[in-house]
Amino acid sequence: MFNKIAGFEGMFKEAYSLVKDKKFNKAVIIYNKINNCYKELSEDKKTLKLKQDLAVLYKELSLYLRINEAYSLAQKGNFDLLNEEIQQIHDLTYELKSEREKSPLIEYGEKHYEFFLDVYTYKVDLNEFDKKH
Repeated sequence: MFNKIAGFEGMFKEAYSLVKDKKFNKAVIIYNKINNCYKELSEDKKTLKLKQDLAVLYKELSLYLRINEAYSLAQKGNFDLLNEEIQQIHDLTYELKSEREKSPLIEYGEKHYEFFLDVYTYKVDLNEFDKKH
């Protein structure tokens, strides 16, 4: 059991080191390894702390993936779905701020939320202008 716990701690450290270095794709791979190991544990070995740590890492990486999706939607001009992604980015960033003191992904999320909101607002305002004139 001790080796498994030490293994989880090491994998979490590695994932957060990758997040800190903004190597989010690699952090997603480590998250998947952690999650697979967690699923293999018997129920009595799944501690509350481990479950919470896994949930926070999942939310952080979900934020990163949502930001990537928002870029894709903006490039395609799909502003209805972009609006939904913007709201998800906002909500995840807000949740993470209450669960973690500081994280590069929280700052990343805040910055990109503002950016996508500006893009969406500009595009919607431009469309409204085009409709009226």
